[in-house]
Amino acid sequence: MQQSAIVVRRALSRASPAVWQTWTFAAAIYVGLYGLWLLLRAESDTWWSIASRSATLLPGLLAAAAAVSIWRQPLRAPGVAQPARLRQAWMFFGLGGMLWTAGQLAALAYELALNTPAPLPSVADPLHLAGYVFVALGLLSYPVAPAESFGRLRLRLDTAVTSGAGATLGWLIVIRPIVGAAADPFHVFWASLYPALDLVLVLILVNVWLASRAGLLQQRALVLLGGALIVLALADLAMTYLALQGEYRPSGSIGLGWLVGYCVLGLAAVAQRQQMEQATAGAEAERWRRLRAGLQALLPLAATLVLAWYVLLDLRSGGAPDRLSEWMTVLLAAALVARQGVVAGELELSQYALLVNTSADPAFICDGLGRLRLVNPALSAATGYESEALFRQPVTQLFANGVLPAGAGESLDRIYATGWSGEVAWRRRDGTEFPAYLALRPVLAGLSGRPALVGTAHDLTLVKLHQASLETAYQEVAAAHGALADLNAQLEAKVDEKTRSLSEAYERLAGQHEALQTLDQLKSEFVSLVSHELRAPLTNVSGGIELMLAGQAPLPDRTRRTLELVQAEIHRLTHFVETILDLSALEAGRLRLDAEPVDVRLVSEAVFQQLEARPGSERLQLRLPKSLPLVSADERALTSVIFHLIDNALKYAPEGEVSLDASAAGGAAGGAAGGRVEIRVQDHGPGVPPAMLEAIFDKFERGNGADNRAVYGHGLGLYMARRLLTAQGGDIRAANTPDGGACFTFWLPSFEAEDGQ
Repeated sequence: MQQSAIVVRRALSRASPAVWQTWTFAAAIYVGLYGLWLLLRAESDTWWSIASRSATLLPGLLAAAAAVSIWRQPLRAPGVAQPARLRQAWMFFGLGGMLWTAGQLAALAYELALNTPAPLPSVADPLHLAGYVFVALGLLSYPVAPAESFGRLRLRLDTAVTSGAGATLGWLIVIRPIVGAAADPFHVFWASLYPALDLVLVLILVNVWLASRAGLLQQRALVLLGGALIVLALADLAMTYLALQGEYRPSGSIGLGWLVGYCVLGLAAVAQRQQMEQATAGAEAERWRRLRAGLQALLPLAATLVLAWYVLLDLRSGGAPDRLSEWMTVLLAAALVARQGVVAGELELSQYALLVNTSADPAFICDGLGRLRLVNPALSAATGYESEALFRQPVTQLFANGVLPAGAGESLDRIYATGWSGEVAWRRRDGTEFPAYLALRPVLAGLSGRPALVGTAHDLTLVKLHQASLETAYQEVAAAHGALADLNAQLEAKVDEKTRSLSEAYERLAGQHEALQTLDQLKSEFVSLVSHELRAPLTNVSGGIELMLAGQAPLPDRTRRTLELVQAEIHRLTHFVETILDLSALEAGRLRLDAEPVDVRLVSEAVFQQLEARPGSERLQLRLPKSLPLVSADERALTSVIFHLIDNALKYAPEGEVSLDASAAGGAAGGAAGGRVEIRVQDHGPGVPPAMLEAIFDKFERGNGADNRAVYGHGLGLYMARRLLTAQGGDIRAANTPDGGACFTFWLPSFEAEDGQ
């Protein structure tokens, strides 16, 4: 038997979704072959009976081994509840199947030895009866609710009432008429015993099924187990009928019933094993759970009422009253009354149990011997133990030290007398530990003896982590405070040192500032002196050349060209000197700029007339609208800006048109205040490199190195133009046009006339 269980367990350990179909197919083939054998060969001699009974041994042995394998090697799947009571129940089922198979084997040995079927009773009957006891124990220990549930006593009463009512009805309807008519009541008792026991097992199974909280898919094994018991009951009932007819031979068609029952029992074990290996999808609908709960509550009452009704009918029939059924009815009625009291007590206790079970903190109750009696789900989740695995176990296994936390100088008796609270280290199932605050309070568990202990705990893991984090942060803050104090001291010393250095530097800078002011005054005086000293000679030289060129005496062509060239250079030098003087005066703050209403058209025409003698002046185009408003500017400064821009355009764009246009922008366009006038000078030359569009307005900055050699200039025109414009509230920018060439746009505020003018 042990070797068979090992073989079956190894086969089931490789279970897959196809295992159920494989075992079902094999069982169907085996039953089909047995049925075909019955059809082809009628029941005849003793050897045929022996062969028929032998065919039931293999399914019985495999079914028992499959049930025992669930207890020997349980498998676990995530999310599937597999309490120890479930494995214990299937161990009882396996032992019951083994005893039934052993009884079949004993009856077969008796028939082989004496060449006649075993009588009723025989040596096989004690084994059969022991098998019924183990199967009943398995049904009664089948898990139907968590360990903390208060419904077990009610389930036991429901099972007892239903089974008692069913057995009494079986006695009244079937057994008593047969016993009364039979000559040998003893033979009738043994012949009808097994169907009665089968009926009791089926009724117990019905109560277990109704009390179970699992869904229909999770109860496939339980349903198959019920089917196996029903098939075995039918076979035993047929055997009883043949035995009472004097044709008792437990083989043939009766053996087919036992064969089918054992096969279905094996399939139930396979289904239970698969359920334990993988999570079953889906859950039973709420209405089905309510229906089963209602049936569970009504079944004992209905069975008792049917029994009482039948007993009353039996009394009114005028026959001899059956005292057994009458006393049984009274006893079951008393049990129903007790059941209602139990239900009321369970309802009261369930409210308190709900409070404990829904608590987020672990809680437990241990008896006077320190054994756990109740634990809540929070404790199971915190420690990793199943509720049933902790039942009746010493509470000390929850603590890291293996003893109750009595504290310094306290004894265990004192804890049971006054209680205790403090911090302890709890131990999980995997051996790891976690800190918790535990409170133990004694409660009166009975009239005598040591009281029970109620314990509640709070997990301090997060608190300890936060405490450690705070301590670390406090140490870091203290270290940072010390470092900051040192840094402040160093900074104060450095500030004092830097203050002394800055004081000394300030004194040096003050002296240098005075020296620079003196040098600036000397520079200004030098510039004024140079301006007066250079203007007069240049004016005289220019005037003399003009007289020579305008004289009546004709001059040779070569001499005239030379004089004109000298005069042009003198004009250029004079313009350069004027620019230097104006720039120096502007930087020194001595250049006076008077904001007056200025006509841009008149200033532009004057500049164009001044440049008529320049080569390329024919390329100049003036495009100013007639409605252009006046600007608020210094006429001399505006003339200088336009002159520098036109002069640059003629120099750097040797070909193409050079145009000057203007437009009103902002409020001036509409006649409102706050407007400005934009003036644009555009050429068709090579343009300005993009990187130089801003740099060309710096002092002494020119477009590129080639310009320095090919075009005469000193890099002050654009710088002077921006300085003059910004001093008058305007500005200038440079850009390249898509058609080629550069466009310089500057703007000045439009003149706003006062009211009444």
